[in-house]
Amino acid sequence: MKTKPGSLLMILAMAVAIAVLSFLFASFVLAKTQIPQKPVENVYIFDYANLIDSSDEEEMRALAKEVEDKSKAEIVVVTVETLGSYTIEEYANELFNSWGIGDKELNNGVLILVNKENLLSGKRGRIRIEVGYGLEGAITDGEAGRILDEYAIPAFENKEYSKGIKNTFLAVASEVANEYGLKINSIEGFKNDKSKHSNDKSNVVMVVFVAILIGFSLSIMGIVILLAYKNPKLFNDSQYTLWKWEKRIYFKDKFDKNDEDDDSFKWFRGGSSGGGFGGFGGGSSGGGGASR
Repeated sequence: MKTKPGSLLMILAMAVAIAVLSFLFASFVLAKTQIPQKPVENVYIFDYANLIDSSDEEEMRALAKEVEDKSKAEIVVVTVETLGSYTIEEYANELFNSWGIGDKELNNGVLILVNKENLLSGKRGRIRIEVGYGLEGAITDGEAGRILDEYAIPAFENKEYSKGIKNTFLAVASEVANEYGLKINSIEGFKNDKSKHSNDKSNVVMVVFVAILIGFSLSIMGIVILLAYKNPKLFNDSQYTLWKWEKRIYFKDKFDKNDEDDDSFKWFRGGSSGGGFGGFGGGSSGGGGASR
């Protein structure tokens, strides 16, 4: 029995399609399995991409150990060659949760993830600070972004990769220490200066407050002028003090001209009255943090 040419083409096309799909699936699986397995021991600094100087690595490791001993908070640095098909946010979150960074009950872990591939190319996705649930109040998304902008990016642009990672780590450690009221000598000289940003925020608040105050004052003046225009006698009676004016304007229905001490306003005045390294803690993150 002969096979029709059309059938042969159909079989060939199906075989090619299966081969292509198998290749794509294999590529996808390989790309999605590049996250390092959870280490048995938490040594805090995992420089898989060889970006950190040995002296900086030892300094960060000692500080991370001290922070965990005093607060149970875990600050972990991981550098990788590439993210595969992950975004840096996806990679950081999956690594954070699969490793269990931070205490299980407190969820007070912080991950600093550095992607060498984008670091060298200058593309977005170079670095991320991933914050555990329990520290999101201390290191907000905005604060994490500020740390990266001030400490990581300037150093990275000068190709000082180890310096950028270390200073980012010190800034994060400083925030964690402040959150728990820790006194750590090794970061006392490091200034995580938020004054500029705090001053900017204070100035905005002050401008808004003054604008509201001016608007309120103008509104009161407008009401007084309108009342004076409609009822000139209201302000011509010399027996009324300023307090009586205010009572008459705002509480006209309760005001009694013959009552020198209206009981209905007594509530305004009130009354008188007399070791070695251990494993990870099992913490988790919901995706808080910032990337650059």
